[in-house]
Amino acid sequence: MKTLISTQALKLLLVASLALGIGITPVRLLAEEHVKEHAVAKQVNINKADAQTIADLLVGIGVAKAKAIVKFRESHGPFKSIDQLQEVNGIGEAIIATNRQRITLE
Repeated sequence: MKTLISTQALKLLLVASLALGIGITPVRLLAEEHVKEHAVAKQVNINKADAQTIADLLVGIGVAKAKAIVKFRESHGPFKSIDQLQEVNGIGEAIIATNRQRITLE
C-alpha cells in the first residue's frame, strides 16, 4: 500500500530542510509526485472487483469498508448507480464525491 504524506508532514519537512540548509526541492518533488499519483487514478468496477482491489484504488476506503461493499453487492445484486454506495454502512456522500471518477459499474 502506498504511503501518503499529509500537508502537515510536508510543512514540517519544509521547515526542517530550511533549518538544515537543504532547500525545498525534495519537498516540491514529493508534493508533485503526490499530485501526479492522484491525477492519474485508476478506475475500479465495484460490481466485479474484490475487496482488496477496491481498498487499493479508492480513497478513504479501507479493507473493512471494501468488504462491506462486496457483501452488499452479493446480498443485493450489482450496483445500479454510484450513488447507491450510500446504502453501504460507512459510505457517505463525501467518499462518493472523492471517488466518483474512479468508480465504474461496467
